[in-house]
Amino acid sequence: MRLRTWIFSACITLCLQSSMFAVELDLQQSIDLAYSKNPAVIQAKENVNIASARMGQAGSYFLPSVTLSGSKGQNYVQPLTIQLPSQFGGGSVTMGPDEASNLGTYSLTAQQLLFTGGRAVANLSVARSQYDSAVQGLKKAKQDTGFNVTSAYFDVLKYRKSLEIITNSVENLKRNERITEVLYNSGIAPVSDLIRMKSAVANQEVIKMQAQMMYDLSKLSFQAAIGQKFKEDFNLKEEALPGVQGTVPQLDELLGLSYSSRPDFRSFEIGIDIAKNSLSFAFGEYLPNILYQYSFGRTANDYQSNKTWNNDLGNWRSLVVAQWNLFTGFNTENKVREAYATLNSMKAQEQSIKDGVTIDVTASLLTLNSTIEKVKAAKIASDLSDRALKSVEVAYKANITTQQAYLDAQNSYSLSMLNYWSARYELEVSKARLNRSVGIKVI
Repeated sequence: MRLRTWIFSACITLCLQSSMFAVELDLQQSIDLAYSKNPAVIQAKENVNIASARMGQAGSYFLPSVTLSGSKGQNYVQPLTIQLPSQFGGGSVTMGPDEASNLGTYSLTAQQLLFTGGRAVANLSVARSQYDSAVQGLKKAKQDTGFNVTSAYFDVLKYRKSLEIITNSVENLKRNERITEVLYNSGIAPVSDLIRMKSAVANQEVIKMQAQMMYDLSKLSFQAAIGQKFKEDFNLKEEALPGVQGTVPQLDELLGLSYSSRPDFRSFEIGIDIAKNSLSFAFGEYLPNILYQYSFGRTANDYQSNKTWNNDLGNWRSLVVAQWNLFTGFNTENKVREAYATLNSMKAQEQSIKDGVTIDVTASLLTLNSTIEKVKAAKIASDLSDRALKSVEVAYKANITTQQAYLDAQNSYSLSMLNYWSARYELEVSKARLNRSVGIKVI
């Protein structure tokens, strides 16, 4: 999937860099492009990478740490001078050369944690849960982006269809305007009919300009949803509008699916797990840290003037080290209190979160069912208005019906066709909205 998206994105980029190509996209290509260009998706992907790196950091506490250190330079230590008593002949004795030595050292230290009071395990569990939460965040970003692109895509198609219907209406009115002008010149139609027809054409031209503006704005919104501004004009392919195939799932079934599939609700449940592990981590500070440490190395002192003091000494040590914080100024106690409060706060939100999910899924389901009925009603209205317009046009050309009847039939036809196609596109968006509300594709 990633490879296909990357290849598609690369092809689109190449097309955008050349004026020889016109961009033409279908819905799935638009969504794939948004996955690679939309800032919200890109940010969510990087959040997953951050969480993955933190999980690796947490896991590193279970592995030994090895440190190699070395030094080379000069070292001077003022020698100790001892004054001898008179019975030993008096004078003084110097315990070492009074000069700087060439000093070289190296050491290799290995350290392994043995016991941390459960903090290392809790820390790894928190990091793993944070990674799972980031994955759910990426899933949500993709779902939101996919829905926004779908909505914007069908908005473009809807306004393009509206512009097409209104343009056809203008052409139809102009054709009948010419018929009215012939009837007026023949003395059959009064001048008021001609003026009324010209007014209808002018008004429809204004509506056409408004439709063109809405179409242009919808294309800008589509580019914003993708996160990609095209350097030239683009075209969206007409998508199949299958409507709803089969029966719509019941609300109880949808809610059950949403609690296990919605990324935001899954992130909330993961957040409760994080709070529990954070509490375990805080409690772990009451217990000691125990580690094993092994090191070896050498120290070489080279006195250039006094060779008798040169030395080259090796060393090693093997230790089990324990550290226990007996009193931290109540810092540990307050960390435990904070962890408890955080966990209880999140548990208190659970019902509120579920209520929000219920409202969202219910609203999406009601919108879908309402749009299904809207499509049915709009289809009946459009069929009837089409038949009425054809009948009135024949009668108007034969001058056996009034001009007002024709204009009424034309307006009714245009409005019913606009409503029908708008409902068809809205139905596809309603399906996408329900799928996003549930968290998986259900229709």
